[in-house]
Amino acid sequence: ADLATALGTRKLIFVTRRSGFQPAGGRAISIIDLTTEREQWLAPGALPAEPQKLLRQIDRVLARVPHRMTVSVTSPLDLLRELFTVKGAGTLVRKGSLITRFLGWDGVDRARVLQLVEQSFGRPLVADFDRRPVLAIYVADEYRGAAIVTPAPLAPYLSKFAVDTVSRGEGVGRDLWRAMEAQFPRLFWRSRADNPITSWYRENADGMARIQLNGDAWWVLWRGLAPLEIPLAIEHCQSAPPDFG
Repeated sequence: ADLATALGTRKLIFVTRRSGFQPAGGRAISIIDLTTEREQWLAPGALPAEPQKLLRQIDRVLARVPHRMTVSVTSPLDLLRELFTVKGAGTLVRKGSLITRFLGWDGVDRARVLQLVEQSFGRPLVADFDRRPVLAIYVADEYRGAAIVTPAPLAPYLSKFAVDTVSRGEGVGRDLWRAMEAQFPRLFWRSRADNPITSWYRENADGMARIQLNGDAWWVLWRGLAPLEIPLAIEHCQSAPPDFG
């Protein structure tokens, strides 16, 4: 912990025989959030003895390091994938992000959120984007991620979901999503078919439908909608004004 503090280490990797923490008879755990899941995974029998001993060691290290740091547990065969891909391989151990919810732009560093969205999507927003009605804005600590939910006749509409490129793969998106879905169990949104995050959206959606929008392929995704509401969600996504110039 002292060395990691002195070096300002952002990521520490433990290379073990198996890739990640695996409960007895189960698959490897993708992410362990020590803020909310510490007691669950450190409870007797939750993990085999040696992996649990390592997790306790990681818990002590993260508790002593003053800056934000993540720890990955992977195998030699998966080390390159852990190092050079956003998704990684094995188990990512981290402290959860602090997510703050705002009911509008008041109190939000508007410039930082807009810059985050533009950098994440690689395109400039339209001039009136931040003057549109908002239901809620979720911001991760240090503006490492943000989600913007807007009103729609059918259900809340997820307008924008963005994570800072430096923080991708650290579970910030998962923290934002959990905070958002706790308030909005009914939600729908759209995503370009070639958006790299679409596969992650698919895992968090109840369903999806492919549409054409201005000659481009898009997906409409939803959670908590009844079957008869899906055509209305698709219609809204097709008619919503563009967000980028």
